Amino acid sequence: AFQRQGVTGFQLRPAIVEAARTRKPDSSVNVPRYQELVVTGRGGDADPRSGIRLIYTCQSCVLRTYSSYENGLLVNESNWDGSDIFTLNGYRRHILVTPKVKDIIIENRFTNCFLIEVEKLRWPGSVMRPESLHRR
Repeated sequence: AFQRQGVTGFQLRPAIVEAARTRKPDSSVNVPRYQELVVTGRGGDADPRSGIRLIYTCQSCVLRTYSSYENGLLVNESNWDGSDIFTLNGYRRHILVTPKVKDIIIENRFTNCFLIEVEKLRWPGSVMRPESLHRR
């Protein structure tokens, strides 16, 4: 769905299912092909209004530690590469998406993901399921 709609900021790579505990291996079972979505889009450093600050930089490696956010994960558009799917420095596990991607997720009824408006995100955060969002 993302590829058909021209979404940017991601790559797909094959994912391997290594084990299933439900029953003994059966060669007649056709296992579907799975892919992992890898985020490649970059948002750089967050907007300072988010409250995120760089609190530590290692002098001998690339490690950088950031503070928690106070006012959501606000994007500094001058640092953002313009991708539809991206992350902010210090928050690689928080995947940010544009409204285009949000609409694709809702229209296709994707599962195992949650959508939270970045301005409403608070530490440690609350979760909103895609089906509970109303279109704007």
